[in-house]
This record gives sequence, C-alpha cells and structure tokens, in this order.
Amino acid sequence: MSAEETPADHHVDQEMARADLTHVFGLRASAYLRVYDRQRARVAAGGGVLRLGWNWPAFGGWFVWFWYRKMWRLGALALLLPILGGLLFPGGDVLGYLVMASLASEVYVAAALRTCRAAEALGLAGERRAAYLAARGGVSWWGGVAGMVLLAGLAAADVMAHGDAILAVVVDAYDRLQAVGMIPPPE
Repeated sequence: MSAEETPADHHVDQEMARADLTHVFGLRASAYLRVYDRQRARVAAGGGVLRLGWNWPAFGGWFVWFWYRKMWRLGALALLLPILGGLLFPGGDVLGYLVMASLASEVYVAAALRTCRAAEALGLAGERRAAYLAARGGVSWWGGVAGMVLLAGLAAADVMAHGDAILAVVVDAYDRLQAVGMIPPPE
C-alpha cells in the first residue's frame, strides 16, 4: 500500500493489507479487521472513512485503552477531553467519554493503516516488515499498567476531594432502596 492509498483502493493487495494489519493489531485482530472491512465498504460506496461505533473497553477503561493499544497522544487527549468538557459545561465530562468510546475502534484502524504506510515508505518486506509492524502495533502491557495506576490515582484524588458528597449519595441510595423494600432493614 502506498502513502496515497486508502482502504477502499481496489488495486491494493488486500491479502497483504490484511496480513499487515493483523501484525499491527496483535491481540483481537479479527475484531479490528471487521472494522477495516466496514471502512473499505463505506469508502467504496462513496461514504466517509469514520463512523460512530462503540468500544466498551475504551469507554470503561477511558484513556487506559488507548495507552494499552499504543496510541499515546490519543490517550492523553482521551484523558484531557472529559476533564476539559466537565470544566466547560455540565455533562461535558460524560460527553468526552462518549466521543472517545464511539470513535476508538475507527481511529485505531486509521492509526494502524498509517503504520502500514510507514512500513511501505521504508521499503520493508518479509520478516523485517512483520517485525516492524508488530513492534509499532500490538499492545503495551506497560501502557495499560501505567494507565491503570494513573486512573486509580485520579479516582483516589476524586474520592478525597468529594468524599462527603459521594458518601451522601451512597447513603441516600441505600435509604431509598431500604424504603421500597429492596434492602431488608437491619436487625
């Protein structure tokens, strides 16, 4: 695949493109190859490359998923977007989570295609190409661990800053559930 080609280019050797992408994706390659196939179909039909989808790990793991998938800058953006959104307007933090989770898989495939084009531009072939793609793609367990540590620290800071409010919500929810009989009264 040359630097100018898109997933929809019919003259691209799709067998080679899929093999390259499999090296880049690493774990769960089949899930992302399906996203790639949908992108190809959309572009071939005259539509855009990106579409909103859903990625539960990116939603639940927030920026951690991006770091785990070696998308460091996007992970930083995913970390900052909900924070900035929450500061700018009510509900902006939730909107930030939703935007990142709805675009995660599509953006990941686009990043993988850029990695494949870089390998092509370097003139890599065979084992050297496969090693290059695997090294730049795949997953980073250390990125995932670092993200989880940071996420735990952010959660702890949030609890320390808003502990009384969180406790009040939990106690209120407990009282309401007890009032409707969903939780038996203490003996």
